[in-house]
Amino acid sequence: MIIEFHSSPVAINDNLRENVSSRLLKMEAREANFSKAEVFFTEKRGSKDLLKICEIDLQVSDASLFVHRESSSFEDAFQEVLDELYYRIELKKTSRSLH
Repeated sequence: MIIEFHSSPVAINDNLRENVSSRLLKMEAREANFSKAEVFFTEKRGSKDLLKICEIDLQVSDASLFVHRESSSFEDAFQEVLDELYYRIELKKTSRSLH
């Protein structure tokens, strides 16, 4: 699987990048064949704080799964995105088995 990171103008540390790569590869080994994951990190001003945003566009066989989450940290936003991706992949597998 190809994993591309986009984080301009914010900088993300190598530990986060390695954690994201490792967890996406584990997900791929367990769940499905992914051809590509585009991972986006950015920030936006919320009503009180600066929100950290993680978005992942995951190419899964014949479909694209896109998830966007905002949190107080990139790590938390990524975890929320990962949880949602697992959920959507399970839905996709379940709907295929019903047909």
